Amino acid sequence: TGTGAQYGSFLANSSTGSGTHYGIRNELTGTGTGDQEGMSTLISNSNDASHFGINTRLSGNGNGNHWGMLVNLTSTGTGFQTGVRSNLSGGSGNLTGHWTEFSGTLGNGNQVGAFNDYVTGGNGALAGVSNQIQNTVTGTGAHYGIYSTNASSGGGNHYGVRSILGGVGAGAQYGVHSEINNTSNSNHIGVQNTLSGTGSGFHTGVFSTFTEGTGILTGNWTEFGGNLGSSTSNQIAAYNSYFAGGSGILAGAYTDIRSSVTGVGIQYGSFLNNSSPGGGTHFGNYNSLSGTGAGDKYGSFNTIPAATGGTHYGVYSDAQKVGSYAGYFLGTIQGSGRLQLPATTDATGTTGSGVIEIGGNLRIDNNEIITNTNGTLSLQNGNTGDLRVDNNTFMVDGTNDRVGIGTIAPATTTHIVQGTTAVGTGGLRLEQNGGGNFWTFFTAPTNNLWFAYNGALASFIQTNGTYSVSDKRLKNNINSMDNVMDKVLKLNPVTYQYNSDEKKVKTIGFLAQEVEQFFPEAVQFESDYGYYGVKYDDFGVIAIKAIQEQQTEIEQLKQQLEEQKSELLELRNLIISKE
Repeated sequence: TGTGAQYGSFLANSSTGSGTHYGIRNELTGTGTGDQEGMSTLISNSNDASHFGINTRLSGNGNGNHWGMLVNLTSTGTGFQTGVRSNLSGGSGNLTGHWTEFSGTLGNGNQVGAFNDYVTGGNGALAGVSNQIQNTVTGTGAHYGIYSTNASSGGGNHYGVRSILGGVGAGAQYGVHSEINNTSNSNHIGVQNTLSGTGSGFHTGVFSTFTEGTGILTGNWTEFGGNLGSSTSNQIAAYNSYFAGGSGILAGAYTDIRSSVTGVGIQYGSFLNNSSPGGGTHFGNYNSLSGTGAGDKYGSFNTIPAATGGTHYGVYSDAQKVGSYAGYFLGTIQGSGRLQLPATTDATGTTGSGVIEIGGNLRIDNNEIITNTNGTLSLQNGNTGDLRVDNNTFMVDGTNDRVGIGTIAPATTTHIVQGTTAVGTGGLRLEQNGGGNFWTFFTAPTNNLWFAYNGALASFIQTNGTYSVSDKRLKNNINSMDNVMDKVLKLNPVTYQYNSDEKKVKTIGFLAQEVEQFFPEAVQFESDYGYYGVKYDDFGVIAIKAIQEQQTEIEQLKQQLEEQKSELLELRNLIISKE
């Protein structure tokens, strides 16, 4: 019942010799088949004090290695070889197979709770720490393969688990490898990190740093295999769930490729390759925004600063299968800036052509807007909106049903304002299809209405009448007209009604075929329609020529009358003189 220290075995070795000193050394060389125990300690005391199977204290301050326990296994047997094995078969408190506690005044050297050093190894698995929780463990508490608690207030980096792989072996290198083959319906999590600190520094669940390597470098790699295809559950490589968040940015995935990356290869903020032959819908990227917040919602948001080199594509899609869509939108499309589409497909009257197709009916390419065959293209149909082209080039006034050319304020049904008064480029031009000949109608600087044929002035209208161009400088082969009186007398002026005149108005004139016999210059056959026409303006000249001829004849008759009158007067005077 004494209170002093009690030793089952006590050894004090104060020798100063340079050889190996052993507190206890046991050698078991027998061939027996029973358990071989270098040391066996049984503590059956039931008091509440600490129970130690082995308690080793190293108090020396020498510079050599200090080992609380050193175990050398040199056997070549095929059974398990274990440096230290702990069997815990009872007790309701914390049960610890191996407990290391650092206290007192520690130097600046590394403090390592467990250190395993492989100087050599066979082809089997090498495990610095291997924990196996058997299926006979039925407790409902949390089970951890490795559990670390770090509450240190030191300013250095704190690592829950840190792995350094420095070997040159060709096999796969895993910093952390977790395999879960449990078949229960509870959540299976390969790695779970809980960050509850309130510090203002970066909080990172998983942080990967690559400093070297020529192969594919992957910060996080998830591979699904086995019999997952028959499961109806979701397979998600990366899942982020926010139950709370501050006012800062919340990013399910955030990638920062720094300016120090100078490689010339393609750089992807996010890269997805989906080659699955499954019949379900395949999404390269799928976003679902269901929050009720009042802020703007963007399914995808990309920002490329203007100073960034190269061609900038906010979104680049290449759907190469015929009949596919590089972009499919349901709802209103809104944007600012410029939309540029390459002209790769000619728009025709059939579905599936053109660069842009709307409603399966309207197609657009780089120089055409086409509807389905025999379809109608309407601009502002059923709407009072206006249609405007350029500043003053063309205007459709949908409110007043007017069209303006050269003006944005048409005052009449069709209102044309000339951009220039030049004879060659101003006014309205009507050109023959394929022939190249054309008529131009334009307002001259003198406010005359001019009519030009192939650019040459033919006639013009003033407020006091219509004028045909008859400048001597424009003519050649000028000759006097032959007598026309005989022909004029043979003309047959008639009255008639046009067959197309519903009102049957009586008209005076000539019949072209009859006039052609006497004045072919005043008759023209219009070959396009097969009708004859009469140039009635010529009959003013013909009438003047006939009047001139008639006047000449009158003058001759007057001359004859004067001569006869003179002769009669002479005869009268002669008769009187003879009386």
